[in-house]
Amino acid sequence: MSDTVKIKLDNFLIQEAEKALEQYPKTASEQIERWCYIGMAAEKYLTGEELIALQLGNGKVVLVPKA
Repeated sequence: MSDTVKIKLDNFLIQEAEKALEQYPKTASEQIERWCYIGMAAEKYLTGEELIALQLGNGKVVLVPKA
């Protein structure tokens, strides 16, 4: 059985992934997967309102190292 699944993504997301490839030598699929894992990690620590603000560009993430 395959470890991959076909999904439909918004064209904008694909274009942004391709732009990001200029900085990171990855495929568009790997870039989108990376974004997903980052989002999953951030979601554990943000409220629903904070997630919406971040998605709308009305917030930013600041990393505070664990003690």
